[in-house]
Amino acid sequence: MGLSTREHGCYLLLLMHYWTEKRLTDDIEELLIITRLEKESRSVLEKILSRYFQHEGSCFRQKRVEKELRRREQQSAAGSICSEAKAAAARRNARKGGRPKKKPNEKPSENPSPQSQSQSQSNSQLEEDTTTSGGSRSIAASGPNSPGADAKRCLDYYFQKHQEIRGFEPTVDGGRDMTIFKRLLRGYAADAIEQVIDFFFAYPKRTKFTTRDLYNSFDTLYGVLKDKAEGRRA
Repeated sequence: MGLSTREHGCYLLLLMHYWTEKRLTDDIEELLIITRLEKESRSVLEKILSRYFQHEGSCFRQKRVEKELRRREQQSAAGSICSEAKAAAARRNARKGGRPKKKPNEKPSENPSPQSQSQSQSNSQLEEDTTTSGGSRSIAASGPNSPGADAKRCLDYYFQKHQEIRGFEPTVDGGRDMTIFKRLLRGYAADAIEQVIDFFFAYPKRTKFTTRDLYNSFDTLYGVLKDKAEGRRA
């Protein structure tokens, strides 16, 4: 608290440069540039350096910053190890044909994880949305085409529009993308999905065009198209 405003600014700029560059040079001219100080204010810089930093070799060091940098590196390394472990587990599951399916009579876990609870709530909400009467969605009618055939039709249409609009083939994960369109078909007719796909690719400011982005923005896009069709939006 005994520092002036200028001294506070000098100290903080040194710390920020130290944090991003992992070192602090002992070149006074360079440090004057880093701290935005004029040469006439060199005494301010020298006061901060002598009070809060230690001169070692060709650098100035500070124990607290060094401690925080080491802790950050340890956290980053731990995160990398965790990610690699998850990836290895996923590869093992893939070689075995995926995760084992739950048996029909198997009781759910008494203490489900937060992730499984969230997924269950999401699926329940999706089922509720598709079965509520009087809703604004166009429910897919039963007909000669199976859900799988309709999902493939929608995926093929998405593939076609991606090539047509963006000029190259999208990266398609057949299993995941078919699941996405099967879920959409629970609440929308295939024709409606194709209309939304057209609108999805026509939006000029969009930067991501994956099937996941289509799924996440589908309700909004469908609502806009419905408003336009009913004259509520230009």
